[in-house]
Amino acid sequence: MKNIFFIILAFVLLNSCKKEKVIVIENSPKITKGYAIKGNFKTVKPVEVYLQKQDVDKKFKTVQTIMVKDNIFHFNGDVTTDDVYYISFSDVQEKIPVLINNFESFINVNISDINKSTIQGSPIQVKYTAYLDGLDKAKNKFHYKLSYIKKNSNSSISTIVLKQMLGKTKWRLEQNRKAYNYLSDDLKKSILGHEIDAFILKNAPKVAKQESIAELSLDPKVSDAVPLKIIQKKSKAVIAPYRKKAPNFSAESLSGSDISLNSIIKKNKVVLIDFWASWCGPCRNQNPHLKQLYRKYHSKGFEVIGVSEDEYSDMYKWKNAISNDQLPWIQLIDDNKRVARMFGVKGIPHTVLLDARRGIILNKKSSFTIEAELKKIFGF
Repeated sequence: MKNIFFIILAFVLLNSCKKEKVIVIENSPKITKGYAIKGNFKTVKPVEVYLQKQDVDKKFKTVQTIMVKDNIFHFNGDVTTDDVYYISFSDVQEKIPVLINNFESFINVNISDINKSTIQGSPIQVKYTAYLDGLDKAKNKFHYKLSYIKKNSNSSISTIVLKQMLGKTKWRLEQNRKAYNYLSDDLKKSILGHEIDAFILKNAPKVAKQESIAELSLDPKVSDAVPLKIIQKKSKAVIAPYRKKAPNFSAESLSGSDISLNSIIKKNKVVLIDFWASWCGPCRNQNPHLKQLYRKYHSKGFEVIGVSEDEYSDMYKWKNAISNDQLPWIQLIDDNKRVARMFGVKGIPHTVLLDARRGIILNKKSSFTIEAELKKIFGF
């Protein structure tokens, strides 16, 4: 019996050795004089690792660059305040958010899915991870963030959340100020608190005065049903015997400025609204065909507005997709599906073709149906 037992044990050990080796960092986080980040990334080729910080304008700045050595990377430095930094890699598009403070952090990188990488860090890192889990499950992410700040007014995580919520539309800046006022006096006096306050003060005078139903639909005081009733009422306005008028909206552009549908419509004969997202494969698959249509008809008065359903916190993914797909048209971000709700969008891709007076020509049609309609309109 003993011999059989040892034969079975040897067989199990032999087969277990054939499995891919996984590097696991067992260290327990401890307080340091500055930040110390250690992570694993199994690779057979040279890979650069970047430690990046995102400012209040959502622009990324690389703080440190190192090479992965023996499947391990290290970052060290000093910070004066808790903040979220991002770990990114030269051959991977996604980034790993890590809360940096004067603690050690250990990152196990999931090569097949960067978003499933795990982080061991300070107690506040554990709380930030719990916040992200809650955000992922939340039905209304904007409400969740605002509620989190109100309930955790003394936590530095709240300033980080607010920094990620910052926007440049009138309604959003009003909500940013409301959230800022929830913060404790100590957080308002912090470095990040001062940066947020300065951002709001700088951009508040620049935004347009017009209200947007899409923005109002995010207001905790307004139920989802109210904006929809307003939209249904507005959509009854007919500009032709058979065309309903689309609601106007405004949203944040790539440059950070607020752009309205009306401002685009008045300069063009036909406008296509393309609801999409960086993570939507079918959306991006139709981009080559839309680019052909854009090149063919743009000079004749055809414009495209890309309305992305990416989250503000993932704005870099949105910008990367635009750059990688080389999209030449106007791009707006529809955080929390604000504009999509106005047009009854329940899934993407979803396109809406409008005439020069916001009349709906086609709704939820393929790019090939749109092409056939454009041929009728422009005569070629």
